[in-house]
Amino acid sequence: MKLNPFEILKKYVQSGEIKDWRWEETHIHRQEEYLIGESREMIVERSRRVSDRQFHLYISVPIGSDQQGGYFGQLNELDNFEKELSAFIEKAQVSSEKLWEVDAFVENKSIASAKSYDARVLKDPSLVSRGLTEVLAGQVQNITQSQFNSGEVFVTSTEKMVRASNGYEDVLKQSKIYVEVCFSSFGTEESDSQEYVVTRWGVHSDQIDIPEMCKVSNENCNALSRAEKMPTGKFSVLVDSEILAPMFDDVVTQLNLQRKYLSLPFISSGELLVDGSHQHWSLSLDPEIPYGMRTSNYNQWGREQKKLTLISDNRVTNNIVDKQHGSYLDKKPNTSIGNMRVTAKTPRQVDELRKTEGIVVEILQLSGLFTDVNTLTFSSEIRLARVIDNTTGKSFFAKGGNFSGSFKDNTTQIVFSNEQTDQHLMNFRIDGGVSYFGPKWALLNGVSITS
Repeated sequence: MKLNPFEILKKYVQSGEIKDWRWEETHIHRQEEYLIGESREMIVERSRRVSDRQFHLYISVPIGSDQQGGYFGQLNELDNFEKELSAFIEKAQVSSEKLWEVDAFVENKSIASAKSYDARVLKDPSLVSRGLTEVLAGQVQNITQSQFNSGEVFVTSTEKMVRASNGYEDVLKQSKIYVEVCFSSFGTEESDSQEYVVTRWGVHSDQIDIPEMCKVSNENCNALSRAEKMPTGKFSVLVDSEILAPMFDDVVTQLNLQRKYLSLPFISSGELLVDGSHQHWSLSLDPEIPYGMRTSNYNQWGREQKKLTLISDNRVTNNIVDKQHGSYLDKKPNTSIGNMRVTAKTPRQVDELRKTEGIVVEILQLSGLFTDVNTLTFSSEIRLARVIDNTTGKSFFAKGGNFSGSFKDNTTQIVFSNEQTDQHLMNFRIDGGVSYFGPKWALLNGVSITS
């Protein structure tokens, strides 16, 4: 009688050839809408339904008395699973790391189910996609100051069945929504037509504000057509959550104990985040926030995840500790999966931030933010900004120039806005992306801008 994959895996564990294993079976359904503008209307150029089923496996194998090897990869031949498993074992044997033990799974039956998905998306992505597309079509008809160029609507449902050697079994459900909108200004004798792309990721359809996206694209494509040269100097710079999210994501990465073990830049519990600064905000890793890309009850081995405060008033209060690296460095494991939550104790209205003394540069769009997780630095070309000179009362749009700085230098006097938001980004260092919940804007100090 032919054994199923789980029976084969258990046989290899009993024989001692495999130490631990984790099986993932993922079902993906995605509805894609590709949209274009034609005669001042929006039409669906192409509509596509994508379905996929993937199998992944992680195994660890013993190597001597104090080492183990591991390998994670996609399975291709389930009909000949034992042959493919042998190939996985061979690949695991050529890697080596210190031995560590996976804890037995302990289920918490009283835990509230994590809100990691939009139920409407899981039921039928095409219905949600159709609804978002209809809202966008209505907005296009109402905008006359520019022309609709193109757009995209992707709605994805994912169900992942996880089963592991330590007894952990679960079905993880997640939804992702991506919308892109682009309007173009009308060309004139004085300026060429300019386009302005606005993108938005979300977990729940309520997080996608299409009227606001269209408003921003419409206003800013026209602003680009009259933008002036960017001034040079060091300025107070107002940034939004699209910039704050990757900046804070790099900070979170440097708080992970794994980096200490690997001798990478690491900020330890008890240390100040920014020298010589008196800051009044906190940063938490929170897996319980509804509709985040990192919302989850458990980590990949079934360890329960809870809110963990990482930074409070500029001091690191906790490091992120997974079981593997905690065992290496004698630290108790805690939460390793969660959404970023920033809480400011003394926020101000964004209009007050724009009136800060001197010149304030409000970044409206970057060409593409580059951040360095090892140095906590950032840089990008500025595609569009608003320059506000509070000395003369002059305000104008500007473009071009380079925006650069570092988290530790340019947040010593950071001020956050009262206005709150959620920002979701795909991050290819982390499976499934990252989510930021917190102030919509923040004023950075002394940021270098060169034209």
